[in-house]
Amino acid sequence: MSKHQKLREKILDGKSDASISFNDFRNFLLELGFIERIKGSHHTFRKEGVNEKPNIQRDGSKAKSYQVKQIREIIKVSIMKNGSTPKYEIVIYWHNDDKIFVAEVPDLPGCKAHGKTRIEAAGHVSEAIDLWLETAREFGDKIPEPRRHQIAA
Repeated sequence: MSKHQKLREKILDGKSDASISFNDFRNFLLELGFIERIKGSHHTFRKEGVNEKPNIQRDGSKAKSYQVKQIREIIKVSIMKNGSTPKYEIVIYWHNDDKIFVAEVPDLPGCKAHGKTRIEAAGHVSEAIDLWLETAREFGDKIPEPRRHQIAA
């Protein structure tokens, strides 16, 4: 997994916003295609198709956590715009060995998440679907159509 992909996962995960290097964060935005303008300590970014123009500043050697959160939301909105997430079937089941709920997306091979509750697992699998689809687009992989499940009358 590349440094860019690791950082992307860290940003989307949202569990370590305060520990992201400012330089890595800045380079990540540039790799996403944002254009940077600098004035003093302010780094403003813009990208065609993105309404927000995030402004980031250093907090020592780290990015400010609220700015990481802002970029996370921009990424999520961008994923939805670039191909609104299709409605995939999600199967949630209890995994007795690990004592967790597992949410699995049968149409997207390997797309799973877990949580302590069904709701938590469903929330995590929603993020996993977004990441699965974005990764497939990035690598030019075929994105499966959601299967239509018929309910017998």
